[in-house]
This record gives sequence, structure tokens and C-alpha cells, in this order.
Amino acid sequence: MLRPLLIYGASGHARVIAEAARLSGYRVIGWADDDATRRGSRIADCEVLAIGTGEAVKLIHIHGSDVIVGIGDNRARARIFGDLLRYGASFASIVHPAAHVAATARVGRGVAIMAGAVVQADAEIGDNVIVNTGATVDHDCRVDDHAHLSPGVHLGGNTRIGSGTHVGIGTSIIQGLAIGSWSVVGAGAAVVQDLPSNIIAYGVPARVRKELQA
Repeated sequence: MLRPLLIYGASGHARVIAEAARLSGYRVIGWADDDATRRGSRIADCEVLAIGTGEAVKLIHIHGSDVIVGIGDNRARARIFGDLLRYGASFASIVHPAAHVAATARVGRGVAIMAGAVVQADAEIGDNVIVNTGATVDHDCRVDDHAHLSPGVHLGGNTRIGSGTHVGIGTSIIQGLAIGSWSVVGAGAAVVQDLPSNIIAYGVPARVRKELQA
């Protein structure tokens, strides 16, 4: 019997998760969302069944389902994950069958690993992380909670990505570097030195362009 799954969020990213979940042996029972105007609407072939985390958890308990947060924005995803965690929700981690995760890699709760992604030996993926389409995480990397590796990101071995950091499409980070928490690395960047927390960086090579409020 397929395990039921509720997806929190109903964006394009959530629909990609839904496809990966079905291919991975889940039955998507529907969506939850923060927007009350969406209640009862159908997105793809599923209905928005719950508004807010409280309703979502009630639905999870009724159906005995897992949940995953299908929202790309890191701060919103972290907030909702935290709310659901406090309610005692059971989180699914979805790995698309066309992704590869090494047997020695460690994957946290509520993680989405998309088609074509690769997570190599002894890498560690924290809770509520997105490893998006075609991203590669080499050996001994650590990607902390709520981070998002966009499509086509490549991490060299023993790289550290801090909590809540968003690495933009097509960015490459050479081995052994660390990027702090809640930073943004712009699309197509080449990161060749450590980057601090709460900044925006981009370019080839990537340089800090702006500081963000913590």
C-alpha cells in the first residue's frame, strides 16, 4: 500500500515534489497552504485540503500521512517546518528515482532531492533542505537545515553550506569552502573563497555585494 503524503504549499516547486513522491511510492492526498482563498481549489490533480499548519496536522493525523514542505523560499519553508515539527508531524524525505544518494550519505527530515541530483559518500544533508534538479553534492559536504541548492549547483568535496542559505542556479563552489547561514549566492557564481553569513554574493569569482539583516 502506498504511504499517504500531504504537501504544504501548492507552487510549481510543490508540483515537482508531488511527481517525485509518486515515483517514490507515495500517494499524494492533497495540498495545504497559507492562502485561505485556495481552499477547495484543485491544483494539478489534487485539492487544497487544509489552510494553515493547525489544519494540516489534523489532516495528517486523520490520514496517518507524512508531510513535506513544498515551498522554495527558505525562510517561509523554515517557519512552516518548525510549526509542523512542534505539532509532532511526521516528515517525508523525497528522493526522485533518477537521483543518486550514496549509501553512506545522511539525509535529514523533510528533504527534497530532485531528478538528476547526486549526493556522494559521507555527505550530510540537514532537515528541510532542497537539493534541486541536477545539483551535485560531493563527498564529505555538509548542507545545513533549510538550505536550498538550486538546479545545476555543484559543491566540491568537504564544502559546508550554512542554514537557510540559497545557492543560485548553476553556481559552482570549489572544495573545502564554507558559506555562512542565511546568505544568497547569485546564479552562475564561481565561489573560490569562504563567504560569511547574511550576505548576497555573486560573480566570477563570487564577491560579497551586500550585507543582509540577520
